[in-house]
Formats: sequence, C-alpha cells, structure tokens
Amino acid sequence: MSAKDLRRALSAFDDAALAALASKGLLRRAGRDLEAGKVSLLEESDARAVIEADGERVEIAATGPAAAGCSCRAQGVCRHRIAAVLLLRDGARADAARAVPEDAAVDDGEPASGNDGPGDPLAEVLALSGREIAKWAGKATLRAAQEICNAAQAPEIAVEGPALVVRLDPEGPEVRFLTGQGLAGMITKAPRAKRKALQTAAILAVRQRHGVEDATTEAAAAEDRAPAEDKAPDPRFLVEVVGCLADCVRAGFNQAPLVLEERLFALSVSSRADSLPRLSALLRTIAARVRDKRERDFTLDLDAYLVLVAEAYALAQALLAGSSAPPDPERWQALRGQVRQDYQPVGRLTLYGLGARAWRTAAGASGVTGYFYAPEQDRWYSAGSARANAHDTSYSPQRAYEQEGLWGAGALAQLARGKIVLDGAAAAPDGRLSSSKTARATLQPWPSRTADLEAWSLAFDSWAELEAHLRDNFPVGLGQRARGLLPVLLRPETSAPPYFDEIGQETVWPLRDAEGTWLALTVKHDDGANRAAEDFEWILRSESPDVVAALALPGLRHFELQPYALVLPGAEGGCHSIGLDPVRKAGVERTGSLLRRLGRGAASVIGIGQSRFGRSRPSAGTEGTLAEASDRLLGMAELGGVAEAGQIEQIHALATRLQSFGL
Repeated sequence: MSAKDLRRALSAFDDAALAALASKGLLRRAGRDLEAGKVSLLEESDARAVIEADGERVEIAATGPAAAGCSCRAQGVCRHRIAAVLLLRDGARADAARAVPEDAAVDDGEPASGNDGPGDPLAEVLALSGREIAKWAGKATLRAAQEICNAAQAPEIAVEGPALVVRLDPEGPEVRFLTGQGLAGMITKAPRAKRKALQTAAILAVRQRHGVEDATTEAAAAEDRAPAEDKAPDPRFLVEVVGCLADCVRAGFNQAPLVLEERLFALSVSSRADSLPRLSALLRTIAARVRDKRERDFTLDLDAYLVLVAEAYALAQALLAGSSAPPDPERWQALRGQVRQDYQPVGRLTLYGLGARAWRTAAGASGVTGYFYAPEQDRWYSAGSARANAHDTSYSPQRAYEQEGLWGAGALAQLARGKIVLDGAAAAPDGRLSSSKTARATLQPWPSRTADLEAWSLAFDSWAELEAHLRDNFPVGLGQRARGLLPVLLRPETSAPPYFDEIGQETVWPLRDAEGTWLALTVKHDDGANRAAEDFEWILRSESPDVVAALALPGLRHFELQPYALVLPGAEGGCHSIGLDPVRKAGVERTGSLLRRLGRGAASVIGIGQSRFGRSRPSAGTEGTLAEASDRLLGMAELGGVAEAGQIEQIHALATRLQSFGL
C-alpha cells in the first residue's frame, strides 16, 4: 500500500458514512474546522497518516476513523477523527481529478478505466465466501442474523457511491458496507448488542437477493458440526443468563425496559452461546417478547411468555449443573440443542401418502410438507419443499405442491395420496426424507386404502389410547429431545357440527369415540390458513370423513390436534389435503368462514355452532395447583414483583402443596 492507496481507501467514507459513524453535527463541525485551516497533515506513510486537528493529534490508517487514535478524551468517533478523514479523502479526490486530462474524451455513461475510482461494494459482498462470513459472525450471531433476515418484510438494497446501503426494516437503522473496508468496516446506528447480528443479516439479505445464499448456509452448518461443540459451557455465562432471566421476571412483565431486551439479545449472540443453540434461541425469543410487552402488542400471550422464561431458566440451571459433571451424551446433546440434523441412509421404504399441508412461520419462511407412513417400520416420514426467504416471489407452496417433482415420481399432490416404493432414501432423525436426486420412487396402486388404515395401529378409535400414544411421543423433561408435529389418524364414532370460536379465532370440530369420549380438532383462522379453514368448514357441511389425519402438538396445558387431511370416498385418490386440493361440490355455496366471522347468530342460520364443545379444565390435583401457581406468579410479575403479605402466604401454601406432590 502507498500513501495514495491510503487516501483512496479513506475516500470510501462519504458524508453519509461519517454521519452514521458519529453524527451530522460532528460532521458539520469537522467541516468548519477544515475550512478554517485548523486541520493539517503532519506525517504520511504507506500505512498511516498523522494529522493535527484543532490542536489534537490523530493517527489514522486505512481502517478508517473508528479504529483511529486521537489525543482528545472523547468517547467514540470524535470530530478530530472526522476532520482527518475529510482532509485525506478530499485530497484523494483532488488527486484523482488532476489525473484526468481536461481534454479527455468521455464515453457515454461508461466509467473510465483505472484504479483511482471507488470499487464496487456489491461485487465485494457477493465475492465473500460463506465460510468467511460465518467465521466473522460466529455461530450464534449467524443464527440470529438468519432469523432477522427471514423476518425482514421488504429489504431495501441500494448502491450509493462507495457504499452498499441495506435497510431491513423501514423503521430500523440502515447498514452501510463500504468499499474496501470488509465486514469489520460496516457502519450502522443499531444498538451495540444487535449491531453485528444486524450487519450479518444485511449481508445475507444482499446475497439472497442475488441467489448466493447456499454457500453461507453450508459454512454455518460446517461450523455447527465443529468439535468446539464438545466443550463444556462457561459456568460464568450460565450464571449471567440465570440472573438476566430473574430480572426478566422482576421487570420484563411490567416495565419491559429496552436495556433488558438488549441484554437478552446480547447473551443470545455471545460467542459463549455458540455451542448452546437451544438456549440462545430461547433468549432471542424472550427478547422479542420483552419488546412486544413494551410496545403493548395485543397479540402477546403472557402465559406463553412466562413459560418461555421458565423453560430458559430451567435449561440454564440444568446446563450449569451438568457443566461440571455432564449427564449421558444423548441427554447432554438434547440440553444444548442441535441446529442441523444429517441425513442417514434408510434403504428401501414402502410409504403410504396421507395428505399434505402448506405452512408459514412467524419469521416468514414458507413451504409445503407431505406425510407418509411406513407400516414395516411403524414410523412416520415427511418430505416437501420450503423457502426461508418470505420475499421470494418465484416460490409458492401451492405451486410446489402441484408442480414440483419429487424423487422422479411426480408432484407431492400425487405422492401424498398414493403408495410409493422409495429406493436410495435418506432420512433425518426426525423423519424428514431427503429430496436428493439419487433417491428414486415408484408410484403404485393403493386399492385397499380403507382396510389398510383400519388395520394400522396408528389409526385410533379410542381417545384414551390416543392420549397414551401422544404422551409416549412427547415425553416431559428438559433432557428429552423436542420433536416437531406428530401425525395421527383418527377414526371417530360420530361428530358434532363444527363451530367458530370467536375468542380463539378458530374452527372447532368435536369428535366422539366409541367409548363416548369427546375431543376437539381446531383449525386456526389467520393469514396463512384462511383457505384451509374455509375449505374445512365447507367440506364438513356435506361430507362425513371415514378417517381424519391430524397433526398433534403439546400446548400449555393440553395437546392440540389440527386436521390437515380427510379420507373421503369422493376425493381424488381418496384423500383430500385441506387448503391444497380443490373443493368441488355442486349446489353448495362457499360461505362458511365469512358467516362465522359475523358471529353466532349468522352461524346458527346455516346450522353450525348450535352446541359448544366444553374444554376440560385443570383438575384440583397437581395440574390445577400448577395452573393456580402460574396464574398467581404471572399476576405478581405484571405488578413488578410486588406482593402483599396475604399473597406471600398463599404462594407459600401452594409451594407446600406442590412439595407434597413430589415437586
């Protein structure tokens, strides 16, 4: 590097970048100092320059003002460092102007050749390797950045001179990537705790926009499988997490201060959380709930918020207890969590397709998943497609369901209702099947659909047996591996008319088994499931499904069952995927959800909602005592942790009762 190269590197710091580093006021003051002759060059070499600015000595290199030294006592980037950049930057521009002859020909819109002009910041970002980004960010920060990037509604990306400017949120701070300054030289006004995650998210957004996101993902996955994960977590870090969560209960449900949100986020992206993806994800989620509480978001579920804090607290305590004497490897891995699950060969599979569903996450990812049962292994498998970027307009779950080929045998619309023999298959531990081109499937006739379904052990006609099955598959305990949605098949004896629950904004369908026990299936009415809810209600007005395929997941106090497919005699292939397959019934008007939204009176007109399904309440035993304790603690937290003497006595009595239950 020459002195000329040093000046050219500093020319990347335009006025917008300097104002973002400091402030517009400091930039104006530095400019006035330069105009008044208070800034002069003392020394200049290939590596650095020494400038006197209003009596202060500044030493600056190509890394810019943030890394420069100044003899003044100001914290951060002072006006003297800004003035030093202005002096060298403007000198570099003057040198570049003198280097162009006055009679030089100008080519219409084409930049002049040579190395004196600013570089291309977009080209620099796209040229970065995924491993380089992952190493600079760190695993925990990269995971947080991917969440931020996926949640961005409409990222604004523009090249402004020597800077690539990215704004992920219209109300949030911008990120500026400067030519020649690399990842460490990015500038943003974001709070320190979120700065690196936001900068990384900006880089990912740019690369996704230009179709180069895979390399970064692969590098991150390689980092997540590195031997560093085997190191015991830092006990001091876990103690800090425990203290922060305790503060969350003291203030997070009442004041919800910004500083608490930033503490939680900073802990989640700390390098000490690299090997603890489960805990870091919980901390980020809790930080978001603190923000929701501060902004008075009416959708915030305080019960779920308290459960998150309690789970993170218990997890941190379990990790702290195991850091000195780790438990068995499988439980220890479950406590720490795992970001990526590798696919392993499973040989030849005979699969029976039992419907599919479209989905969308809160972070903006979307996709379609088909569910398949393998009787020989007595195991569920799944397959489909997804996109992490919500703004990829070229992708549609509906179109993927109808048109995207899978294993060379057809689209998911055909496979999810047929019998398949799959060769060369590979599956993740959770049952996800790889869509690798090396796997080949053959679609075969399935004439005995109803008989097969009734013979399988997973088709339940007793809700007591169903409950036992769910409890076996969703074991309680921090050391148990969390599983996703579990498909189940239901064979009801009879059913009641579905109705719309105005409070829960969901359609509820009561089903009764042969023993006279009732359960409720629910379909949410939201932006991602409106069509599914409408189709579901419409079908049930004229059809009586023989078998219902539903997805089970544990709620706060009970299991939730969400139907996604119906086995109908008149459906194509005998199986109808709710919200994905077209509904064709002559002479029936499709008005279900619209009337439901008008209220109970309108619902009664069409014969729906005349009887309500009574949800079970917690018993007076352990479950009821836990529910009462949760309600009392939540009430105290909402009041800022203040408790009167009578409340303390009541909580003490609850604790004594739980102690007698073995808790």
